[in-house]
Amino acid sequence: MSETPQPAKQLHRAFEDVARLTAAVGLVIFERGPRGEFTLLSPPPDWFQNLVPNVQAGSMVSVAQAFPALDAFLPEAEAVWNGETREGASELESELASDLWSEVQASGEELHFRARALKADGRHWLLLELATRLYHERQLVLQYAHDLALQNDTILRLNLEVERATKAKSDFLAMMSHEIRTPLNAILGMAELMAETELTAEQQKYVGTFQRAGSNLLTLINDILDLSKVESGNLKLESENFNLFDVAGSAIDLVKVKAREKGITVTHEITPGTPCYLRGDDLRLRQVLLNLLGNSLKFTHQGSVRLKVEPEPDAPDPGVVRFTIQDTGIGIAKDQLPDLFQTFTQADSSITRKYGGTGLGLAITKKLVEAMGGSICVESTPGEGSTFFFTARFGIGQALAVVPPAKTEAPTSALAARLRILVADDSEDNRFLISSYLKSLPYQLDFAENGAIALEKLRTGVYDLALVDVHMPERDGYAVARNVRDHEGSGSDRTLPLIALTADAYPSAIEKSVAAGFNAYLTKPIRKQTLLEAIARHAGVREQHQVKDEGESHSLTSLASEYLKSSRKKAAKIVAAIGSEDFDAVRTAGHNMKGTGTAYGFPRVTELGGSIERSAVERDASAVRTVVHDLIAYLDQITLEEDLKPKVQPGNVPRVSLKNSMRSLVTMFIERLRAGAPGLQDAIKYADFPAIRIFGHNLKGNGANFGFPVLSQLGDRLESAALSNELGPMEALLGELRQYLDSVVIEYQ
Repeated sequence: MSETPQPAKQLHRAFEDVARLTAAVGLVIFERGPRGEFTLLSPPPDWFQNLVPNVQAGSMVSVAQAFPALDAFLPEAEAVWNGETREGASELESELASDLWSEVQASGEELHFRARALKADGRHWLLLELATRLYHERQLVLQYAHDLALQNDTILRLNLEVERATKAKSDFLAMMSHEIRTPLNAILGMAELMAETELTAEQQKYVGTFQRAGSNLLTLINDILDLSKVESGNLKLESENFNLFDVAGSAIDLVKVKAREKGITVTHEITPGTPCYLRGDDLRLRQVLLNLLGNSLKFTHQGSVRLKVEPEPDAPDPGVVRFTIQDTGIGIAKDQLPDLFQTFTQADSSITRKYGGTGLGLAITKKLVEAMGGSICVESTPGEGSTFFFTARFGIGQALAVVPPAKTEAPTSALAARLRILVADDSEDNRFLISSYLKSLPYQLDFAENGAIALEKLRTGVYDLALVDVHMPERDGYAVARNVRDHEGSGSDRTLPLIALTADAYPSAIEKSVAAGFNAYLTKPIRKQTLLEAIARHAGVREQHQVKDEGESHSLTSLASEYLKSSRKKAAKIVAAIGSEDFDAVRTAGHNMKGTGTAYGFPRVTELGGSIERSAVERDASAVRTVVHDLIAYLDQITLEEDLKPKVQPGNVPRVSLKNSMRSLVTMFIERLRAGAPGLQDAIKYADFPAIRIFGHNLKGNGANFGFPVLSQLGDRLESAALSNELGPMEALLGELRQYLDSVVIEYQ
């Protein structure tokens, strides 16, 4: 037997190797001939023979007939083989791949393929590959893309649902705020008006109960709205310069009144190195401090409550401040601490029954602290007390300059003028309340119970100011304001001041009011003093109202005269009430004077009334007697001229003599100067020369402008010392300033 030649054996083995290799990778190789025929070059694997039977290497195969799915691919492959640019391609290609397709064998098994057209060494190749793995990978990608698309659709749908739910929640809270605040406005307003009437001691207690209950309800409403703002992302923090020491001190002063009643000591400490001037939202910081201090005070029956303010030791940023509120109260069990900052949660259900509250205060506090870039925690031992710690992040601010108020027309000019005012409100109670607030003033009031009537009255009448509720039937307040502004823009020669009355305390409602054309907004419940101040600030006093005839002057003089008589009677009643230690009656009388003095042109009565009210709350009989003595002396010195200007009769030689028309401006200037003295002391303590220089510069200019040459000289000396970085004379200058403010006597004429 002759043996197979060696080259033939090698070729056979090579063929077998190719067969095994192509079978392993699932590849079948064809060569395209010059007439377009396809010759099978690789040994056909089993799966191929199941699809195309009776073929072997070297066989010619009708590829288009065997694989109909290649009908669209083969014409494009011809362009590659012929060196042509196929349709849709930007350049010549030497290789082209088809899309995946599937074929089903006789056994029912599904196979997946991909074809490739190649041109190499002048020969044209068609590769058919088994692409099962690629198919499954692509299916996974497609499935992932499909799932991702479904997830995106779900997310979009959920976002829309959340947005709708948030809007529905905001709309509901706005509606409920309106529906609750509107009757609450009438309740608190009528209680305030009732407190101004002649009442027995028992009746005064009843009225005080109304006011306290109404205030508690208003606090609850505000808490719920605050929580909703934070949760819905509508809470916007302000970024203003403020004095940290003043914020901490004012919070302590506010809780001291209640602390004295309970016999609890309240103190605070600000450690050296704590920045005095910061930039942030001081109102929200004060709210947090009052929440925590008030909470500690509520649960402390004896001992003390202490506030400590210091820089956060672990923070590289100097604007991070750490606050510690420590009390000697009832304490909190360890297992109750995790739920302490949850909404509507208190440490023990019995606490709600004994101490009251909704459990919202600490939840709101936590969210406000986090909004200020800080964190809050608590440590507590039952029976020994609790310690709350929180941090807040602020920017470093600048010293607050002492700036006198702008020289505008005194508010009493608007309050004494015969204004014509339109009150548009669909609530009869609110219309009655506003008319009651203003009944003692020489105003002509017209009323409209819906927006359509309001617009008609505004078109046909001439008004100095309009008070418009934003939620009215037919045409709401926003539409009324827009209509008025559109009319003014079409050629009207005057702009009507519009004040929005709204029970919606959301910033969006306020922004909507301003955008509609309102000059200002008042949030219900509306206090009498707030309403009077708004009218005084915005009322457009027409020229004909400034010319008063003799009868009008006599009428206004009689009005002020009656008020002075009533004030003297109230002063006598305060003296009698303090003799019997009826502090509720004293507080009510002081509160009434505080709210009415400025309205009748006597800001000094407002100031003394406020002092009487505060002293009565503190149950300080000696302080009440001192202030009442000053009140009686002031009332006895006043005479009324035809122009209704109160005039102090000559007495001792005054230190400063000024025109009566400057009274309100000078009073505010002196009050602001006294309030700014602690800030100057802090600036001196920490050698804050820029702050001292600004204080001195403003004092120098304002002292000269307001007729206080001594203050102007002190300001000049402070500014010069600050420019020279001299701390030596600072304490002495501060002492001179305080001594002057305590002793100066001002005569108005």
